[in-house]
Amino acid sequence: MSAKIVCLYVESPQQTLDNSPQIHLFSPAFTQEQKTPFPRGCVLVLGVMDGVHRGHQHLIQVGNELAQKEGRPLVVSTFVPHPATVLQQRQHFLLTLPEERLQLFDALGISYVLLFVFTEAFARLTPQQFVDEILGNTLQPAHIVAGENFRFGYRAQGSVPLLKTLTQALGITTHVLPLVQDNAQPISSSRIRHLIQTGTADTAHTLLGYPWFLTGKVIPGNQIGRLHFVPTANLQVPQGKLPIASGIYGGWVQRQADEQIYPAAIYVGQRPTITQHTDGNQPASPTTASSPRIEVHLLDFAGELYGEWLRVFVQFRIRSDARFPTLNQLARQIQQDIHEIRQRLGNSQTSLLQQITPQLHAFIRQPVRPVHAEPDFLNLCLNTALSTPSSK
Repeated sequence: MSAKIVCLYVESPQQTLDNSPQIHLFSPAFTQEQKTPFPRGCVLVLGVMDGVHRGHQHLIQVGNELAQKEGRPLVVSTFVPHPATVLQQRQHFLLTLPEERLQLFDALGISYVLLFVFTEAFARLTPQQFVDEILGNTLQPAHIVAGENFRFGYRAQGSVPLLKTLTQALGITTHVLPLVQDNAQPISSSRIRHLIQTGTADTAHTLLGYPWFLTGKVIPGNQIGRLHFVPTANLQVPQGKLPIASGIYGGWVQRQADEQIYPAAIYVGQRPTITQHTDGNQPASPTTASSPRIEVHLLDFAGELYGEWLRVFVQFRIRSDARFPTLNQLARQIQQDIHEIRQRLGNSQTSLLQQITPQLHAFIRQPVRPVHAEPDFLNLCLNTALSTPSSK
């Protein structure tokens, strides 16, 4: 990754006279680079940034214009883990896993990324402590850019008007931007999650500025598709990623091995027909699996994909999952699905670029890399935290 990454980690307050939290500012070991000092006097864009959707992109654009105007570094923040993971114990709801988010930042040309490690100690900071200890004493930005719905401090007690007041006292200028609208509704990560979970991928992509994607590793399957239908690659997606609604989708697959983009048919579901039939006629016990399978069929590819990581862009759903009386009927439907998907997708790379906002075109030129579940990525971040002297 080209962006310089800095982590901020807050330990529980020690028994000191001022009861101040211990703050660590450090470069994580996984960056494999020399320590990156935080660029004080920067323009800091504040937010969780899950999805890096069009609203986030607007914040970054305004921050970048201000940074260029004043000749200051631009820093974009994100939170790992997502605050809702810590505060609400939510699982499997992320639009982007942390490394996917960093890849999108890279595509936007971000030079510095600040990872707020969201621990319980961080969550207990009062709004005043967040501004004084984190922004004032530790980060010392010249400007802050935030959306009008940004909240901070213990139990999200801090509002944007309060942020402006508290930062002004420290000589920091806070710029508050209205939320970007689409169809007279604010673009938000929660709105996009609802669209993904209901299978409305084509609408979600207009809010994101790119087709929603997932990154997964190809694992061995039971060869039923290869023997009876079409060959498919079974994907293992790291935990935490938002589950998409069951159904048959059209999209694109980018390979790790050659970075080429292929039009693809994407299946999400429990394979109800296959689990009911061992051949075309004999019923078998239904599956007890709770999580949907994700299988992709690359339309213009012949070869092995086992062990490879794939980046899968989901563009549209053509139908919901369904149980068919026989495998033969399912096979005929699969061919119809593939024909429809091929007609709608057209040429792979050209069509994919047309679906991605211009400022993110560089994303598909990035190599497909393995990604980690949020807890594993957090461990990578924290490997150097406690061995790094406090910045205070």
